Amino acid sequence: GNFAEGQKIFENAIISTTNKLGHDHPRVAKSIFHLGVIKRLLYEHEEALSNFEVALDIQLRSLQQHHPDTMNTQMEIGITMFETNQIDKAIEEFTSLLESQFEILGEIHPDIAKSLQYLGKCFAEKNERTQASKSLGKSYHMRTRLKVEC
Repeated sequence: GNFAEGQKIFENAIISTTNKLGHDHPRVAKSIFHLGVIKRLLYEHEEALSNFEVALDIQLRSLQQHHPDTMNTQMEIGITMFETNQIDKAIEEFTSLLESQFEILGEIHPDIAKSLQYLGKCFAEKNERTQASKSLGKSYHMRTRLKVEC
């Protein structure tokens, strides 16, 4: 894909949406989030994390902790931390995210399976095999029940 074009679109969206709706609007957060996704895909992890943290701050104030957009941003923060070898911080992020997901989404959901998979990968990176096996196993069984590709 053309990341430069996408980046420009979201940068313009942030400016125009902020001018129309103010900085603390969920639509501004969504554009900042998408800009962060582009930055992560371009391996610009520090900028991606910065965008995700700004988006999360807006979402926590405007949408609250358990909103799907807020949880998606937490997921991206965890993934970015994992990709940059900030394993302990990633574990904290995925653990917090899973608490919200279980509360809102129930016991079985594709997003929960994804969080468990990343949590398991984090534990594997730390060579904590028991925890890794537990999280990865839960993710696998959940995806099997949901018939979602692993």
